[in-house]
Amino acid sequence: MLITINVLLFSLNGCSTIDAHSSSREFTGVLWEWVEVVDHDKSQAVKNPERYQINFNEDDKLNLRVDCNRAMGNYHVKGNQLSIQISISTRAFCPPDSKDQFFLNALDRITTFKRQGDLLLL
Repeated sequence: MLITINVLLFSLNGCSTIDAHSSSREFTGVLWEWVEVVDHDKSQAVKNPERYQINFNEDDKLNLRVDCNRAMGNYHVKGNQLSIQISISTRAFCPPDSKDQFFLNALDRITTFKRQGDLLLL
């Protein structure tokens, strides 16, 4: 049996700031860029992290940049539990090196989150 464990690491976008007192959720109102994926004991940096972005809004909605596509959806938080539902997405053909499907599939399997400084671990 093969078990795959992926951790998606997001970093604050260079233009974003965060005020930890502005929200009960430490990751809302910030543009996050996917910077790394960790699978078991191996990690791999994401090429062009600006092509994979997520913004969690205060109203439990989220906006995504998924390489050459855009997506929207909802999320639900309870403690450190997180669920993400992508409801709509454009369907342009992205470049051959795109990780768009991996990114979307990984987000669909997210169950928890953890904030470490300027990093968000999903």
